[in-house]
Amino acid sequence: MNAIRAGTRFEFCYSESSTMPTTLTESHHLPTHPLEDFAFLTRLRRHGIPVGLFYRDVYWKVPLYGEGVPKAKQRVAQAMYRYDLLAYRQCLDVLFLPSLRMGEWVDVGGRVNKVALPPGHDIDETPT
Repeated sequence: MNAIRAGTRFEFCYSESSTMPTTLTESHHLPTHPLEDFAFLTRLRRHGIPVGLFYRDVYWKVPLYGEGVPKAKQRVAQAMYRYDLLAYRQCLDVLFLPSLRMGEWVDVGGRVNKVALPPGHDIDETPT
């Protein structure tokens, strides 16, 4: 934010989500600053900087998620994943996904554009 205030112009901000909920990414996995990341991205948007985020997967939505994990931990994590999606509605312009089909599982409202950003290479299925 200091750079923006000093006059530096940024064309865009690109971010990538963790495989765990944003609020639980600290090493202790406690949500000590649940608004910080989203507030920063929102401030960027307010300064006219488009914000995009690559969202890796939605495994937390399938029935097998959390097998072997206490139900309470599973439910907290799923609630935090839903919190991420709600926050994205406010702080993102573009949500990049491995495929648009995955977008059917990710509700970020109508304002956020969903764009496919597949892997940067082809998979060679030739037997070795």
